[in-house]
Amino acid sequence: MWMGFRCDMAMLVPLEFWREARVALDPMKPLFWLAECEEITYHEVFDATYTWKLLHKMEAVWRKESSLDGLDEVLSYYDSQFPKNSLRVLFTTNHDENSHSGSEFERMGDAARAFVCFAVPGADCR
Repeated sequence: MWMGFRCDMAMLVPLEFWREARVALDPMKPLFWLAECEEITYHEVFDATYTWKLLHKMEAVWRKESSLDGLDEVLSYYDSQFPKNSLRVLFTTNHDENSHSGSEFERMGDAARAFVCFAVPGADCR
């Protein structure tokens, strides 16, 4: 069974700290490292990061501030800019977003369910 860390607002902590922590802990036990950030360089240490640009683009599509092509632009950016072996966490809601911007239904209206189907492979989209 995998264990690991989800590091909240990881980009507020210098990358060198995370690098030293990973080097110190990896020999003790294999861990999965998830950064709540979208900084490309943090993939030097972290196994996965969140996709905040995609979340906000989905919201913009629902508000009609962006076309569906905007989603493809963000996904292309991720594909071209992030390391090929990086894992990206696709999501439609987050406890922070819910506390200051409303639930996914308030932020994405009737498109929330469709965006779950888009962002979460294997989601029950019936």
